[in-house]
Amino acid sequence: MNDRKVYKTNDLIFEIRGKIGTMQEIFETTKITLNLVNEIIYYTRIQYCNYVSARIRRLTGYLDNIIKEISAYEEYSVLLQEVWTSLNAILQAQENRDSVLLADILESDLTPQLEQIQQINMQKIVIDYKTYWEKNGRALKIKNSALYNVIKEVKENNSEISIVPALNGQPTMKYVAEQKELTMHSMLNPEKEAEVFSRAYYNELVLTYYIWGMGMGYHVKALLKQSKQIKVVVLEPKLSILKCALEYLDFSTELEEGQLQILYGRQLLKELTSMSKEDQLLIHQPSLEIMPECAEKQALENYFVSFNSINEQKRDLDNNFFLWQKTGLSEATDVFRDKVRGKKLVIVAAGPSLQEEIGNLKKYRKDVMILSVGTVAQRLIDNGVEPDFIIMTDAWEGMYHQIEGIKKTNIPLLVLATASFSVYKYYKGIIYLLYQEGYDKAEEVANRKEYPLYSVGGSVITLALDLAIQSKPDKIILVGADMAYTDGKEHAFTNQLDGKQLENGRLVEKIGGGYVTTTKNLDIYRKWIEKRLQKDVDVKVYNVSHGAKIHGTVETSFLHAIEDME
Repeated sequence: MNDRKVYKTNDLIFEIRGKIGTMQEIFETTKITLNLVNEIIYYTRIQYCNYVSARIRRLTGYLDNIIKEISAYEEYSVLLQEVWTSLNAILQAQENRDSVLLADILESDLTPQLEQIQQINMQKIVIDYKTYWEKNGRALKIKNSALYNVIKEVKENNSEISIVPALNGQPTMKYVAEQKELTMHSMLNPEKEAEVFSRAYYNELVLTYYIWGMGMGYHVKALLKQSKQIKVVVLEPKLSILKCALEYLDFSTELEEGQLQILYGRQLLKELTSMSKEDQLLIHQPSLEIMPECAEKQALENYFVSFNSINEQKRDLDNNFFLWQKTGLSEATDVFRDKVRGKKLVIVAAGPSLQEEIGNLKKYRKDVMILSVGTVAQRLIDNGVEPDFIIMTDAWEGMYHQIEGIKKTNIPLLVLATASFSVYKYYKGIIYLLYQEGYDKAEEVANRKEYPLYSVGGSVITLALDLAIQSKPDKIILVGADMAYTDGKEHAFTNQLDGKQLENGRLVEKIGGGYVTTTKNLDIYRKWIEKRLQKDVDVKVYNVSHGAKIHGTVETSFLHAIEDME
């Protein structure tokens, strides 16, 4: 269209001269603009003012073009006025240096308007995404000709994969696995989602990242943008996914410069053995979900759960550690070892079968020392079983609820030096600290003060076991260490779970034969215990629980454990 056209809407009159953009061009411009808006919102919220100013100038240019182009089409008539109003509001907020209002306008007004424009575009045009295979292929061929030769033979029409437009116009991927369709990237804004991923996991001290799962590569691209100094190694077991990623996103520069390396093969986990301690493994969770059930998937799931647990609690761990150090509390080892060395030590966990052993704990109370997890300490006391020690590890602020009702002042509480500081205010008795391996601040204090370090293993029972083993009791007896949904229950003194809650669990060997359902987390702790029992253990560990089998323990009854009858 090259004719002059005048278009009027309310108080706006546009006179368009020259070529008017096609809907395909409007689609492309809006796609770029949405990503720019998302970027400006983020940097406005974190107060990078100079960074924002330069991008606002770009944004107003894009919006000016969009307004002029959509004014030529009746389909956008309502949105034309709205976008125009938003543009003026943006300029006014920028002039007033009102950054909070600016971000609000971009997020609550302009973004939905641009998304509506994209919805109209996607209804009217056949989206023709640019392909980058030739460009990426040339770069890949130079760096890894063997992989290039394999990928180039992959057929484009793959029934497992569908490429669909996200709401912002970018291509995103859906994958059909085991008759279930899974979304690999955001259907709203895959680039925005990827930026959240990269900001969460980028660490200035890490120079090499291994990422399990390519997807379309948005998360890979976003991480690479964080620094030119880092290298990303992607491990992807599906060629069809690699082909799609190299079709729809441009990785040519990163491949040419050696910043990106792609690994493919059937035994990719072996590649991780080349990782150094300074490298970081990240998991693209949707890529993990589409894997068939196998030992490799379980290993990756275990890592993913453990890594995220630490990552999510990092700020709480640091804050709690700082506060505990200010108290000047003593370290726990000497007190605990003096009490339990050479004696029968019972570790009481919160598994369902604990309820069945309350009678035995009362009957043989004088014959054993009891170390109870915080979750069930009050229950034990209420049932006439007073523990010798209570142990707590969780950094969660609400942990004090476990002990706030305990009136006894003669039971020492052992807390991890990163555990919730909230318990300090509420516990009436004496508190001792424990220091864990793998947390740099704890290791620094322990090394300086010559304290022992303990392996946490991700759970209070795993720490309790390591503490017990290092303290050299006569024997260790595990009670309530079910590590599974015994009789359909998650914990002692709770109701049965419904069938839906049990559906997605793992099946593991059960004590006494058969199988029992467990969770990923409980299975991780169970396997940790098994590995711990394989090294440096000169004390026999009895398991009188009724849940998952823990290899390395002696499965028996409470009476037999007390009397050494296997």
